Amino acid sequence: MRGTVFTRRVALIHSLVCIALVGLVLPATLAGDEVELANGQKVKGEVATVTDTEVTLALDAGGAKVTFKLSALAPRDAYRLRARTLAPADADGWIALAEFATTQGLWGEARAAITKAGRADPSRAADVAQRLAACDDGEAQAMLAAAEAASAKADHQRALDLAKLLIARFPASTHATRARDLSRAAIAALDAPVALPNPPAGGPPAPNPPVGNPPVADPAGNKPADPVADPTKLTGKIRQLHDLVRKQEAQGDALATEGLRFDGQGNVSGARRNYEEAVSIYETGLRNLESAPKYANDPAVIALMKLAYDRIVKKVVNTMLNATHVMIREGNYKRGAEYVDIVLRYDPANRNALKLRQEIEEQRITRKASELVNAKGTTCGGGTVK
Repeated sequence: MRGTVFTRRVALIHSLVCIALVGLVLPATLAGDEVELANGQKVKGEVATVTDTEVTLALDAGGAKVTFKLSALAPRDAYRLRARTLAPADADGWIALAEFATTQGLWGEARAAITKAGRADPSRAADVAQRLAACDDGEAQAMLAAAEAASAKADHQRALDLAKLLIARFPASTHATRARDLSRAAIAALDAPVALPNPPAGGPPAPNPPVGNPPVADPAGNKPADPVADPTKLTGKIRQLHDLVRKQEAQGDALATEGLRFDGQGNVSGARRNYEEAVSIYETGLRNLESAPKYANDPAVIALMKLAYDRIVKKVVNTMLNATHVMIREGNYKRGAEYVDIVLRYDPANRNALKLRQEIEEQRITRKASELVNAKGTTCGGGTVK
């Protein structure tokens, strides 16, 4: 057992050194394509040849080339390059590619390959339908596992988001029942009041704080502000501002939901792009809300704007936490740390963000230690410089 673990570690270190040397060969690369390796590093060049097992990149105009086994690539790039080798009529090839995508959790790609197999051979209609149904079940199961993992870590908002997405996309799935249970548990955890410490012995027990949004304090004192204004009765510029922010919030919600969908599929670039765009729009809405006092001095109107502000801040925090999980899974700790910083800017005591920051630091230390390993040679199983 020890010999096996040692052998695997040596192979991993050797691959990392090989990849690093590839990056040093010729910095002036062609911009035709970019291939991502299994460890997250990217190599730019122009695809010279692709077979069902290897890809060769031309690194520059001088003719230097590097060859990688498709098994050494990130799954999504391996799928993309393998698809280039298949003819439209190769039904067996598309089915094999779909099976590869399924094992990697690339559910969207698996569906696309299965659909192409069905077009290539209409007689496979029953098999295609069965495989598509299996894809749906597999994706729902993967989403449920992610939601359960988030729940186990007390990341109740992420568990709720994933459970709701599963229910929306696969309402008839057997996994939707468990997702509904997770959703209810997450909502209960998020709404649970925090118990105040008990007073010294002999005194009355400390009451729990009320559930829900606290009253907005009057700027002139500590008494509650006037009731929150009815948004349908707003007029003038403050009504325009309110409507604009609601529109921006809805756009952010749509992007955040799409990001979560990509997240569940394992589509890192799609998840990251949508999460970032959602937060950008949310923050635009927050900046607009900060200008509300210019257009209204009614305490009830200001209270309404503050509720909207707090609501959107919570969405920024949740979206960035989801994005951080994506970056950690991909090993992009720098970007993950940037996302955590955004969360802590809005919520400095956020427990999930603080735990994620610690996890990122630990992973960075581990990665730095591996980079200190030195080795010789430029040929390995992952890539060969020619």
